[in-house]
Amino acid sequence: MAALVNSESRRAIRQFLGDNFTSLDSLELVDDLLKEEERTHAQLEQEAAVASKTTKSLVAEASSVADSVHSKAMHLIDVHSKVVGSTADESVSAWEFRDGTAVMELVSKLAAELQTYRRLRQAKEYIDEFIEIEKVAEQAAQSMEKSPQGVLSAYSASIALLSKHSSDSEITGNISAQNLLEYIKHTVSNIWTNAETTAANAQSECLRKMGWPGKIDPPVSVLGEFGANFSMLASLDHITRDASKVLRQSGVQLQSEDAPPLPLKHMARAVDIRMRYHFESARGTSRADRPEWWLSQVMNMVRSLVPLLELHVQSLYDRSALPPLDVRNEFIRLIQPIIQHKL
Repeated sequence: MAALVNSESRRAIRQFLGDNFTSLDSLELVDDLLKEEERTHAQLEQEAAVASKTTKSLVAEASSVADSVHSKAMHLIDVHSKVVGSTADESVSAWEFRDGTAVMELVSKLAAELQTYRRLRQAKEYIDEFIEIEKVAEQAAQSMEKSPQGVLSAYSASIALLSKHSSDSEITGNISAQNLLEYIKHTVSNIWTNAETTAANAQSECLRKMGWPGKIDPPVSVLGEFGANFSMLASLDHITRDASKVLRQSGVQLQSEDAPPLPLKHMARAVDIRMRYHFESARGTSRADRPEWWLSQVMNMVRSLVPLLELHVQSLYDRSALPPLDVRNEFIRLIQPIIQHKL
């Protein structure tokens, strides 16, 4: 290396390198330093490439977020238009936000109106539910005298609404939801009571038309009317038994779980009403010194009903969805409390 570099060149090199390098041998150190600098430079270039890639990724992500915010803003604008009852200006859909500030200002401005919209929508949902249960109640009322199936359909619909709203997870602390549930419970109870009373009275009236409490000789038309009311009570009973869990959870008590079949219950009740009328009133038949009159009368009433129970009521009951039983034996069982009351 000494043969290739003259003294003048050496002086120039020393002047360039300064006082830190005083001999040509020190160039080996310079070479090492240059290689280290090259490695550092290469590492910096690599890190710069990674940073550039990361920057591009962040820019793309920021652009996506901006697009999402822009889309949400457009949705809020549409909501706003629905709330105020007007359509958004065409230029709104062409808005472009250069940064997030304008978007967030718009979101903040419309957030309160969106809450109002949600409350209005929730109120409308409750109003729709009130209207629906009111329609069910109206259907039941209009069908009460003319269409037993219409009443049963309305009763089933009211129980379905009760099931839907009694399991609502948002009912706790929600006054509107609680009021709606109470209204549905009231409607279910009213339909049940009115349907039961109407059918039971009609069934008792059919018994009177047949000649009971005397010998029963039913005309075919009256027998058909009796069957319709008996089946109405049986179906009402069946629907209620099937919905016992929903009714119990909702706190609606229509009948006890061990209640007798509804149509047979009201046939026995007809006997009880007549016995009380004749023997627990100011009538001449109400005499404590003639207990045989009471016994004779109740036995005659039961005997006159036995043929009807065996020939017609048993087949009506068998066609119902209620648990199978012998209607004559069940009817006699229901008469026993009446006798025990008198004793």
